[in-house]
Amino acid sequence: MVLAVLLIAWVLTSRVVHRQPYYNEKLAAAQAMQRWMQVIRNHRLQGGRLIDPINDPNETAIIGDKYSVITTDVGDLDAKLCTTNPNFAALMVAMLKSAGADSGDWIAVALTGSMPGANIALLCAAQTLHLHPVVITSVGASM
Repeated sequence: MVLAVLLIAWVLTSRVVHRQPYYNEKLAAAQAMQRWMQVIRNHRLQGGRLIDPINDPNETAIIGDKYSVITTDVGDLDAKLCTTNPNFAALMVAMLKSAGADSGDWIAVALTGSMPGANIALLCAAQTLHLHPVVITSVGASM
């Protein structure tokens, strides 16, 4: 037991904090996405839209109706839900930086109606990195 306590004490006192590259930018993008998602959620709720607890369990209000006039085909709900996490914007920062994007660059952006979370994440990352997106978007969305 003494050895276990000593090892725990050693582990707790010898930690080294190592921040990932672009930590501040990732954090800023994630915070921006969280703010924008709250704005969208508030707007939808004020407009009388109900949140579907089955298809949008995190109550983000950005997962749309299963069927609508723009539904094109079957989609993957888990993939859509994954993109609603604000940390997805941090991932976009990492991907943009690894692609060589620098402040002031123009980037081509393809947005999709299928994954609004990914769209918000990408736009927040671009804004955080001071990039200029040229947007092309689809009109349809998978269910």
